[in-house]
Amino acid sequence: MVVVGLLVFLNVPCGIYRVGDDAMSPALNDGDLVMILKVKEAATDDVVLFCDDECMLGKIIASDDELELRDDKLFINQEEIMEVDDAEVAEIRSWQIEGGYLLKNGNNLIATKEIVGKIILNIRVRNF
Repeated sequence: MVVVGLLVFLNVPCGIYRVGDDAMSPALNDGDLVMILKVKEAATDDVVLFCDDECMLGKIIASDDELELRDDKLFINQEEIMEVDDAEVAEIRSWQIEGGYLLKNGNNLIATKEIVGKIILNIRVRNF
């Protein structure tokens, strides 16, 4: 809580978000609390909060990286990332046309233009 107090004292724009599912497990689990630092840009491998129809967390797997689709597989900078289905190919094509961020949330790929902020602190909540 010292970090939270310091950020409030310094007037740093941040907020707390409760993780609502296990899509980002084991790094983030249902019920965990994360502190989000409001930013306009983030980098590959950052875990961010984004809001389209609903707010979700996702790990940025591509922003300005070299992305390629071959034989139903996604490659970034020549490294195989995952197999993709038709819906995921559509998300990738949307991202390539519109720009923004390509995120991974569990087994799903999501293209989004804007993010709310990135995670700077994870508070693991355990059920006793």
